[in-house]
Amino acid sequence: MKKLFLIGSLAFFLAACGALNVGYYDANEYGLVTKIRATAISSKEICNWSPITGTDAAWPLLPQARLLELYTQYSVDNELTHEMAIELKSLVDELAQHEVMSKFFCIEKLTNIEKAAEHIQQAIAKKER
Repeated sequence: MKKLFLIGSLAFFLAACGALNVGYYDANEYGLVTKIRATAISSKEICNWSPITGTDAAWPLLPQARLLELYTQYSVDNELTHEMAIELKSLVDELAQHEVMSKFFCIEKLTNIEKAAEHIQQAIAKKER
């Protein structure tokens, strides 16, 4: 249920950002989100480890998600992107808190992070250049 709420929140922010056209396109911001998405995709290989912990799966994503959150924090007219970055960071933090987990659960959590990053990419790409 929490997963649906977070994804729903990201979808709302994506729609709001597209409707309001808030802020300007930032190539660095887009690059950070793209790196998070690519890392989430490639981190799915970690899910084959036995046993796998949330810390193992989230380790490469934690500093990247924090960097995106901090990068978007004080950008002018960028509140919606910052809110999406906070939601993405919370998904990564949630993954990191899990002890031993199944391969399926690990892949699902990383897929959720991947999709959230993709939504943020789409919102950033719609900004005025």
